[in-house]
Amino acid sequence: MNKILVIGSPGSGKSTLSKELSKILNIPILHLDYIFHIDNYHHINKDEFLLKIKQFVSENDRFIIDGNYRDTLDFRLKFADTIILFNIPTNICLENILKRIKSNEPRDDIAKGFDNSTYDQEFIDYVKTFKDKEYPIILEKLNNFTNIIIKIQSYKGKENFINELKIYKHKE
Repeated sequence: MNKILVIGSPGSGKSTLSKELSKILNIPILHLDYIFHIDNYHHINKDEFLLKIKQFVSENDRFIIDGNYRDTLDFRLKFADTIILFNIPTNICLENILKRIKSNEPRDDIAKGFDNSTYDQEFIDYVKTFKDKEYPIILEKLNNFTNIIIKIQSYKGKENFINELKIYKHKE
């Protein structure tokens, strides 16, 4: 587990897990939302996005890349040795997003110009349909991935994974 992609629905806990993994494994994170978005309404183009990802992986022997961006998944899979795939229930993902909107707390995993308090119905609808539309496409893309795939389907499963990793790292 040296080159990790953390993927799954928005609101599933990808960034939170990525930060925990970064501390345990002592490796850097690239939050895709941080580099893709400029603010709520603007983002960089795909070529620039791919260039930033490539630059990050070329500068780091070990890394975590946090985020979906299905259109760049095939590109990112070339660099990864481990996939952590969240499959958290949709209602929990939506609750997390609505909590984020309500609290509007600053986040270090998204662009500085991004306003968390904005309610975006299109984004909410994307999350509502993620399991039916996006998840099968992601699974299809992972069919040819021959390295490690860790599926996390609950927060209890996430905690078990983190605890096992801490025990393993402690024994090293």
